[in-house]
Amino acid sequence: MKKIPKISVIIPLYNTEKYIGDCLDSVLSQNYPNLEIIVVDDGSTDNSVLIAKSYKVNVIEQKNMGVSVARNTGINAATGEYIHFIDADDKLLNNDFYERVMNGIGNADIAVVGVVDEKYGDKPVENFKSEKLYYGKQSKISISKVARRPAVWRFVFRRRFLIKNKLKFESGRITSQDVMFTIPAIFYATAIATIPNAFYWYRRAPLGAMRDPARALAREQNKKIVWDRAVKFAVKNRFFLGFRRSFFKWLKMFFAEK
Repeated sequence: MKKIPKISVIIPLYNTEKYIGDCLDSVLSQNYPNLEIIVVDDGSTDNSVLIAKSYKVNVIEQKNMGVSVARNTGINAATGEYIHFIDADDKLLNNDFYERVMNGIGNADIAVVGVVDEKYGDKPVENFKSEKLYYGKQSKISISKVARRPAVWRFVFRRRFLIKNKLKFESGRITSQDVMFTIPAIFYATAIATIPNAFYWYRRAPLGAMRDPARALAREQNKKIVWDRAVKFAVKNRFFLGFRRSFFKWLKMFFAEK
């Protein structure tokens, strides 16, 4: 009998009692038979962790250290051949999500899935026409649109690939935590696979924090630091991120290195 690879689903959790039930229901309703569900509670102060514990999942509790540390905790605890990150206020849209991923991933290190963004209704904002493998440096960056949508939940990763390349999330980041994880991951991958009709439902975060001028400024400063690093990484490794706002910065750094 052919072995069915295990997928470790890592869900960082912090004060999302309103949504965590929907999130876990969408994972537990999957028809894929070999899932390991790891919820990492990052010091929630509401009923989030109690709700999570009412499900048959592995709940790890830690003090509040941020989503990056929570995801790293999940990576360390994972035992599956593959890893997928889900945010606790999001969900999987179809119950054959992981079945589609595993049917199409082949020998790729990373699978890229489609996205439904609630801001635009229930129509996909990202999808792929066919299952296909991409190997070229620039083609992987382009087809994945990783610079436009660097969110880690768009990708399913081979765990040994993450370990081999020592890919972890940088702690202390208050926004754009995914950028310097997913962009290097796509670059380092031997191949990536596109998966049609497997949709992740993205729920927009409340704008409350952004209305606080001090926090909004800190987020913008943090974002600039992260994206400057991303452009430097692209220049160093001779590929283009693929969006206009970085083009002149990319050119300046590219020729400065010569």
